[in-house]
Order: sequence, then structure tokens, then C-alpha cells
Amino acid sequence: GFWFGAPFGLIFFYVVVVLPAFMMDALVAQILALDENVNPVRNLLHFISAQPVLWMYNICEFYSIVKVAIYGKAVCGHKASEKHALAGKKEADKDDLAEPLVTPV
Repeated sequence: GFWFGAPFGLIFFYVVVVLPAFMMDALVAQILALDENVNPVRNLLHFISAQPVLWMYNICEFYSIVKVAIYGKAVCGHKASEKHALAGKKEADKDDLAEPLVTPV
């Protein structure tokens, strides 16, 4: 059942995805002769928090995709990097929210 397979899926994720990433990081640090003095406790916390961080990233991405699907490309953009934002100018009065392309049910 689900509860029997869930711990094995979690172990699989950490062994196949996260552990190789940490091992590659250590290997590249040795190859490039970088002097990284990272506390093992910090590495352990990063190792454990890898899956929750990826879940939150995926939830944010999913929210963005749904928002674009409903409101269209009017909600797309990175306002912090627009020319007027970089120059310190204020944008003309615009609504932050565009009209939806589809009517929510």
C-alpha cells in the first residue's frame, strides 16, 4: 500500500537525487581546490531540507502556471527589472491584475 511504499520513495529520492548532488559538490570543490569550511551540521540540515525546499519551489511554479493560464500573459513579467523600475521612475497608473481570460466557475 501507500504507507509501505512512501518511506522507500523518500529513501530513493535522497539516495538517487540529493546524495549525488552533495557528492558532486564535494568533488567539484576538491577539483577546483576550493577551501570550503562548511559545518557538517549545516550540510546535514541542507540535506534534510532538500525535499521540502523542492516541494515549495514546485508549488510556487504551479501557482504561476495556473495564474498565467487564467489571466494570460498580462501577469507575466519581472517588474523589478523593467527599465522604469531600474531608472527609479514611477509607472503610469496601471492595475496590477488583468482581466481574466476565462471566467472562474
